[in-house]
Amino acid sequence: GIGPEGAKAIAPLLAELKGLRHLNLSSNGIGPEGAKAIAPSLAELKGLKHLDLRGNYIGPEDAKAIAQSLAQLKELKHLALYGNGIGPEG
Repeated sequence: GIGPEGAKAIAPLLAELKGLRHLNLSSNGIGPEGAKAIAPSLAELKGLKHLDLRGNYIGPEDAKAIAQSLAQLKELKHLALYGNGIGPEG
């Protein structure tokens, strides 16, 4: 997987992909740092319909950062977050 450093590296590029409809970053081990790095970029993907972040060691605080960005995505229909350590507080 790309890990946290890879997620940090692609974060600014993600924001540029305005026409992106599907994003699958599952099982990349992005972890807390990577999740926080990509969260702001996700908010820019207004046409995103499918987001898969399964199995990335994302915790409750990281999930909150992602949730704030996802609130901007009115077209999002499918979100996969299982296999992370989010729990009820995330």
